[in-house]
This record gives sequence, structure tokens and C-alpha cells, in this order.
Amino acid sequence: QIFSDHHSGSNSTRAGIFSLFYGIPPNYWFAALASQKPAALISVLQQQQYQLGIFASAVLTEPAFDKTVFASVPNLRLRTVGATAADRDIKITEEWREWIAQRNNQQPFFGFLFYDAVHSYSTPANYSNPFQPDWKEVNQMELGPDFDKTPYLNRYRNSVHFVDEQLKKVLDDIRIKNLMDNTIIIITADHGEEFNDNGLNYWGHNGNFTATQTHVPMIIHWPGKAAGTSNAMTSHYDITPTLMSEALGCKNPLSDYSIGSDLYDKPNHDWIVMGSYGENALYQKDKITLVDNAGQLSVRTPNYKPLPDSELPRAALVPMLELMRKYFQHQ
Repeated sequence: QIFSDHHSGSNSTRAGIFSLFYGIPPNYWFAALASQKPAALISVLQQQQYQLGIFASAVLTEPAFDKTVFASVPNLRLRTVGATAADRDIKITEEWREWIAQRNNQQPFFGFLFYDAVHSYSTPANYSNPFQPDWKEVNQMELGPDFDKTPYLNRYRNSVHFVDEQLKKVLDDIRIKNLMDNTIIIITADHGEEFNDNGLNYWGHNGNFTATQTHVPMIIHWPGKAAGTSNAMTSHYDITPTLMSEALGCKNPLSDYSIGSDLYDKPNHDWIVMGSYGENALYQKDKITLVDNAGQLSVRTPNYKPLPDSELPRAALVPMLELMRKYFQHQ
């Protein structure tokens, strides 16, 4: 299934991964870090004796996913050896294939492959790099409102092309091992990437909450469920409740552990709460409302141009703020 209007809970890595695994807004990060409380999804997988294969190209200590999402995972693999992100991505593909070949066939497994080449615009030394011209060496200092984005965007596309090849190797291996018919596969990302798409000199990520920085792919292979495309607005918050209810048999209300919905109940959210290292935001199709660290509000168009305060979506802001404190009250 393809979810064509799917959004991360953030424009950054730390908060994006947090929203994916915890299913709650990123403002809870520091509470999770202080308590070293793992994601509910990971806890339930462990309770049900799943074998966990966690393979990350980037280190899992920065951000501190070893003390949050995977805090309860014994002997967690924290880093991957390799000179570049692309080298490390090749390595985790190899190590994943070795791990899945050696696993205990009598127990279920959960795998997480966290590729980093796209984040680093990296490809191997002898890679074909089919998108040309590409920027041979990224220098952020050269970026500006009049910078020609084509070579930069092509370098990004080349790194995506390379990671797609790694995914193909993973999927081919799953097919060879006859696991496609009983394995759920989810392909997504922590955040989007902008190349001055809105003409406001934003590059990369963690700069704004427009769709260019928060829209991510969401493709699910789920044995027994029909293929199709959903154009509804969905979010990372929906992944944990979908897995918990549909795959792991959890019966308690989804709201006990997530602000999301089961994707197979066909949600179409009117708004999504987002957060990053400083700001929080209420994302809607027609506007984006920012909440800064001081609690000040401002409203932007979908292209991030200012709107008058009279456009504040007051009916949605109160529920958003309630969700951002709800799980503190239930500790």
C-alpha cells in the first residue's frame, strides 16, 4: 500500500524517529530521555519474544536513541564501521542479511535498517551517479537565494538511487528466504529535504514545517492486505498503533500510547502536531501555525509566508496543546 500524503512528526531526525516509534509528539523527548523509557512498540515486541535486529548506519548515541527508543534492547549495536555514509549503508545491508540468515526460525523477528547516505548526500566512490550534473562536493556556505539547485538536487537523487539499490538487495533476500508472505515491510523516512522549493532560501531540513521538509514516503507490504493507494493525510503517529493493534494483538485503546490512528481504519487527519529542536507546529493543508519556545504563535501559508493572526486555527490549537501534555499526566 502507498500512502501518498504521509508526514513525519518533524522536520528533523531526532523528532522524526521519535514520532515514528513512540507515536506521540516530539515534545516528550526529554521526558523519555530522562526516564530512559523505550517506545511502547519496542517493549511489546520484547514481551512477545521478537528477535530484534537493529542496524543503523549513523550512530545511535547522537541523537540518543540508545537511551530512548531502544533503551531496553540488550547489546544494542551502536555504530557501523565505514569511511562514508554510503560505505556504512553497504555494511548494514550485509550485516542484516547475515543476521536474518542466522536468526532463530522458531521466533518472530523485527528489523530496523536506518540508512544514512541520503542524509549525507553520499554515494560510493565508483558509483554510476545517473543524475547529472551533480554537485561533486557539497559546500553549504555557497547556498543562497540565487543558487542553482540542480547539481545539489541531483546529488541528493543519486544518494536516493543508491539507497534504493540497498533496499532492493534487502527485499530480494527476503524473497529468496521465502519470507515475503509472512513479513510486514515498511519503507519510510525521518523527514523530508528542501532545495529552496518555496523560494524563501530554506535548504535541507530542520528549517520549516512545510510539506517539503515533513512529507515522507510511506510504502507498506502487508501480507493479506490488498494493494492500493491512499491519498488521505496520514502521519508517523499512525504507525505504532497500526502495528500494535493489527500485528501484535494489543486490545487497549490506541490513545493509551499514541495520538495516531490505525492506518487500516482509513484515517484522514485534519491536522498534525509537529515538533523539532525548538519550535512546535500545527500542520494543516491550508496553513501552518508555529508555536515557539516562548509560546508565541504565528501563522504561515503552506509555502511559509506570513498570514495575519486572525487566521489562527483556534479550534485545533486547544486539542493540539492537550495532546502535548496528555502523557505527562499519565506517567
